Amino acid sequence: VRNCLYANDELDLSAPLRNNAAADEDIAAVFRLATDRKAKDGWHAQRRPSKTPVQFVRASMTQIGG
Repeated sequence: VRNCLYANDELDLSAPLRNNAAADEDIAAVFRLATDRKAKDGWHAQRRPSKTPVQFVRASMTQIGG
């Protein structure tokens, strides 16, 4: 989950979705965390230090699933 085009980090949603034992609550927790981490705007997102840096730059919404 990448909550902003300009964000420098992402949260892994594929692992809980692929894990048959993952509860709906586990998946919901990833979305809550993404929402909690969302920057005020793109300027703040670009300046924020990354906890899990993205390995490459994505320049358009279609590249991040938007």
